[in-house]
Amino acid sequence: MLRGKGDFSEGAAEYRKAIALKPEFLAAHMGLARDLYSDDNREGTEHELQYVLNANPSDPEANYLMGEILVSRQQFAEALPLLLKGLHAAPEELPHVHASLSKVYADRGELARAISEIKQALPGDVDGSYHYRLGRLYFQAGDRAASAQAMQQSAKLHRQNDASTSLEDEQCC
Repeated sequence: MLRGKGDFSEGAAEYRKAIALKPEFLAAHMGLARDLYSDDNREGTEHELQYVLNANPSDPEANYLMGEILVSRQQFAEALPLLLKGLHAAPEELPHVHASLSKVYADRGELARAISEIKQALPGDVDGSYHYRLGRLYFQAGDRAASAQAMQQSAKLHRQNDASTSLEDEQCC
């Protein structure tokens, strides 16, 4: 519940209490890792993910999140096997896994694979950033028409996201 409310530090405290009662409870370690990740605590996230991965090396969510951390550090080669295991994560996480895989393949110069992966991520694009990346990849591949179309969709989603954020801010206060 706390995570749903955006209170990651309180959520993390509750997971720590559960871990203190049952240290081997992997779901609590995974929950703590998610809250720490959302709270931008990469070091704490990595510690919890390593615990989960040591106990269950094939855990798709732990692999995906560890892959995300490695992608953010531009350690693309190390991230690839983790992200491939992350393809078995929950359906709502798959767009993010595909987006990260797109970055890995782009870094390797495999534009066709990078484009294929980011296209699979598009259903999860809420702010236009995935369409923007698709546009950049098409541009690099020399497909100006597809690039322009992706950039237009990116701008549209960005405007919609800005409008909904402004509406939420008005309703909030």
